Order: sequence, then structure tokens, then C-alpha cells
Amino acid sequence: MTAIDTDVHEVQKMFDVNVFGPMRMVHAFHPLLIKARGTIANIGSVGGIVPYMVNVITIISGNIGTNILKSDSSRKLPKESFYSPLAQEFQEHVQRVPGKLVLIPAHPLLNTLDTTPRAVYASYVVPETLKSRPPAWYWVGATTGIVRFMDIFGFRTVWDYILWPVFKLGKLQKETQIWRQNRPLVVD
Repeated sequence: MTAIDTDVHEVQKMFDVNVFGPMRMVHAFHPLLIKARGTIANIGSVGGIVPYMVNVITIISGNIGTNILKSDSSRKLPKESFYSPLAQEFQEHVQRVPGKLVLIPAHPLLNTLDTTPRAVYASYVVPETLKSRPPAWYWVGATTGIVRFMDIFGFRTVWDYILWPVFKLGKLQKETQIWRQNRPLVVD
């Protein structure tokens, strides 16, 4: 169904199934998925665009300096979270101040400002959306240049290589291996 003809209640049902359903499934079954090294498959579809002389532009945003994390600044990971080995990094993330230079020793080419200021972001986005023929995809914001480059020219698993040290996933993997060894796989 097209966006203009869709009943909002039907969209809510779709989100309940396609967005909140998988989130609930992962929340309920994550211990079993992790222990069994299971697989989660997300199914997507691509809808067609009917030419009604309406432009559609997808803005691929990098890190933008907003206050979206302001309400998260006091959040803490639950003690039983599988991410608890990264609790300190989580706190640093939700309490970070936008606009700092981020140094990534493992990948110095990725050193960058961590965010693009809101006004700068808007000064790029608004003119693009007002063009008579805007691009279908518009990449803007901190980190989008390298992300787009790697998406076009890199191999698909390049993100594992780059993001592994950035997000300290080795630390998480080590703790997960210990957890797996100490817990039997039990299915009710």
C-alpha cells in the first residue's frame, strides 16, 4: 500500500511485527541465541516508486551533534546485560560531548570530529532537498565520507575489521566465551 493510502493503524501493526517483534524475540531468546551461536535473519523488501512527480531523497546521516542522548546520560546497562563488560564504554558514549576530535589509533585514517554541528548539517541537507531533482541518496555528516567510500570500494566484512577495535568487541567476545563455557544449553 502506498504511504498516502495506508491506514496508520495498519502501519502500527507492521511495526509491531517487523520492528518490535524481532526486538522482543532477541530480548527473550538472547541467552539461547548467544549460547548456540544462532542466527537472526532479517527479511527486507524494496518497494517501487511510482512517478507522480514527487522526489524521494534518502539522507544518510553521519554523527550529528544533537542532544538526542541527553535523556540517556544517566542510563546504565543492567548488571545482567551481555554488554556489561562494556559498561564503562557505554557510559562514555552516552555522556560524550559532541564536537570532540576522535582518535582511532588502530585506524588513523578514521580520525575525525565525532559529530557535525546541527546548523552545518542543516545547511547541507536543506538545499539538497529543495533541488528540483535531488539525488536519491545524499550522504552527509561526520564519518559518512569514509563509510560511503568503504561501502562502495571495500569488501563487505571490512566493517568487522574496522569496528572491532573501535567498539572493543574483543573484550566482549572474551567475556562471552567464558559465559558460554559456564552455562549449559537448556531449552524448555
